[in-house]
Amino acid sequence: MDWQTALSNHSDLAHALDSCIETLEMSLADEPSIIFVFVSIHHQASWSLVGPVLLKRFQGCQVIGCCGAGIIGGSHEVEQGPALTLAGAVLPGVDLKTFHFNDSDDGMDRDAERQMLLDLADDELPQAMMVLPDPFSCNVKSFLRMADTVYPQTAIFGGIASGGREPGQHALFRNDKIYKSGCVGVTLTGNLTVESIISQGCRPIGPPLFVTRATEHTIHELDGMPALDAVERVCKALPPEELALARKALYLGLAMEPHAQSYGPGDFLVRDLVGAMPEGRALLVAARVETQSVVQFHVRDARSAWSELDDLLKESAEGERQPAGALMFSCVGRGKRLYGEVGHDSRVLWQHFDALSPSGFFGNGEIGQVGGRTWVHGYTTAIILFRPGSDA
Repeated sequence: MDWQTALSNHSDLAHALDSCIETLEMSLADEPSIIFVFVSIHHQASWSLVGPVLLKRFQGCQVIGCCGAGIIGGSHEVEQGPALTLAGAVLPGVDLKTFHFNDSDDGMDRDAERQMLLDLADDELPQAMMVLPDPFSCNVKSFLRMADTVYPQTAIFGGIASGGREPGQHALFRNDKIYKSGCVGVTLTGNLTVESIISQGCRPIGPPLFVTRATEHTIHELDGMPALDAVERVCKALPPEELALARKALYLGLAMEPHAQSYGPGDFLVRDLVGAMPEGRALLVAARVETQSVVQFHVRDARSAWSELDDLLKESAEGERQPAGALMFSCVGRGKRLYGEVGHDSRVLWQHFDALSPSGFFGNGEIGQVGGRTWVHGYTTAIILFRPGSDA
């Protein structure tokens, strides 16, 4: 397996393509099986060049990608201004199938959606599936629920295209075609393993709590007391600096394994608290909450985001087989907006895997698995590590 990344911030897309292609030609030992392409909204007028130019040079290769508000390539994160990144991957023993689907106004027929997903697999189910949806036209949550049902053992990941402000302003690339709606993606089957690292940028505060009464998105009781009373009890025990953070950035983590003895990074699905009901002392959550589940309040800041990502990458780096390539999907709310500096998360990745050159973009949502299910996240960085499945 060989994986190389190139990035150009030249203002002319044709020049940027030539530069990135030259880098791939010089660095790859063989013709790439697939090229992942992510290009900024600034190159909108020249997007039609991307697929034809790449396929003319790398015949037999497949191309998949989308536009982004910011672009990630190697050790660089370009949050403003024009940018293009290409990741060329030589994947021996891996079968690749690209796809595009387009919702109707009322959503794709469920049977048709299921059949489309089944058609992507032959005798062997894919190890991985990358999806790149358009935020205006794709029912992402519905599609992911179906994908999880059809491929329960598949690592599903990706990011939601960004940069446009209206329907039709995003580009989804699949080989020599550009789509302005729906979702593009690729399945990968064969000699590879894929690891998803989902850094939600939060740290827990207070103890884990049992949900003793809930209805759908409303938590009425925590540990047998009104939910708002439980919030007040947790906050009263916080030091002043954490209390100030909780007042402006308080979230709820839903434990994916409610019967665990202890919890650490990656054990919670973090969701927004969207409101309160003072008359009933209840909390409204941007997720369905089950009675008898376990939750824990979280806060988010730059320190939390760095610490969680560092811990997750440190754990991953302790494995015996080092990754050959990486994709990175980060929220438009991270980067300089969160850390006050450009390139933070890429540098943390390099601290643990100094041979890796990630490629990706800043999106309208990050797609990755927590607790064995695929979710759409916010304020998250999703890093996908690719390793050969064997030494052969």
